[in-house]
Amino acid sequence: MSQAEDWLDAAYRQTSYWVVEGLVESNAVVVLRVDEPCPDGMADLVGDAPWAVLTACNPGSKPLDTLTNANLYRSLRQNLEGKDLQNLAVVGMDPVSGWVEPMVLVWPMKVDKAIEFAQTLGQRAILARKPGDSDCLGGVAGLFYTGL
Repeated sequence: MSQAEDWLDAAYRQTSYWVVEGLVESNAVVVLRVDEPCPDGMADLVGDAPWAVLTACNPGSKPLDTLTNANLYRSLRQNLEGKDLQNLAVVGMDPVSGWVEPMVLVWPMKVDKAIEFAQTLGQRAILARKPGDSDCLGGVAGLFYTGL
């Protein structure tokens, strides 16, 4: 990896992905982190379905202005309507750089389909349940690159 790619990889990995919509009965916030087991509340949201966290903002990991990102996010949510998919709002937050980005938790969505979808959005990476992981009912969150 190049120095820029190393920096992006570190940023993706230190980001916390907060599900801010659809809180579970206990009102416990669900926070996902790369390579960590999903919190108990995740299973309350998605059951045992495969899931992914996607964004349409900042394609190619190149920062865009707030209005452009808001329009991209709105378009993503509209694009998911009418499909046999559930989705909830997520906020990705990098505590080191202060970066914040709106995202969506989508399920049921297998990793390969999530990667394909993210490619159409110009995204370099996604967060998704690692296939086959059974550390907890919600699985383990993994970082997957799209090849862009």
